[in-house]
Amino acid sequence: MDDKQRRTRPTTGNHLQRGLEAVKPDQPVSVRAGEPVAAPYKLRPLTEADREAFIALVDKSLDHLSPWLPVLADGTSAEAFYEQERERSNEAERTGNAVRLIAECRGTIVGSFALTNITRGLCFQADASWWIGKPYLRRKYARRGLGLLLRRAFANAPDGLGLHRVMATIAPDNEPSLRLAKAYGFARYEAQDHHLRLGDAWVRHHCFVADAFEYAIREVKRPPRAETSVSLERETGT
Repeated sequence: MDDKQRRTRPTTGNHLQRGLEAVKPDQPVSVRAGEPVAAPYKLRPLTEADREAFIALVDKSLDHLSPWLPVLADGTSAEAFYEQERERSNEAERTGNAVRLIAECRGTIVGSFALTNITRGLCFQADASWWIGKPYLRRKYARRGLGLLLRRAFANAPDGLGLHRVMATIAPDNEPSLRLAKAYGFARYEAQDHHLRLGDAWVRHHCFVADAFEYAIREVKRPPRAETSVSLERETGT
């Protein structure tokens, strides 16, 4: 290899820097051409003004969400769930140990995404969780939301949290979430598998992990993909 080739050959460090620049939270999420996309789509904090819409969405989604969310599996009402989420969101804002956000498309709440148990020891890490309301399933809202969440997790401060890794705990029969995690490069981390109580049963969940380095490299290698603006009404058929 001559001197010119050595100077122009990209290094791992260069890849990582380009990747970290690519995960700025304000940049659009890449999606595959042909996938339905609704814009504008954003993650934002839950507010008191969201009470009615949030409760209505959870009410419509109880049969879908209860098998996966411990709080709803215990029989918690949609109203009580909203109150808990508001309290937890306020606490997260005060302490900085979590980020709890709702997903909104054109003023309509479609789901929720969170980074919890944020720790900054030798490794900066957090647990990721998400859900999409039943009326908005299979419309790529989860894919877009997780993309935005990971951008915030891995982007450097002050725009992001500067985390090193994000972990996701998923029930082995929750196939949509398993596919989504794998699509974003989450790898199996069997040593951290654990049981969660869902109603009267303890269910073993599988742990997956995504780290900032691998995520940055994936962003650099990801080919450009076009986004299409589609209205919420067109997507939902209303």
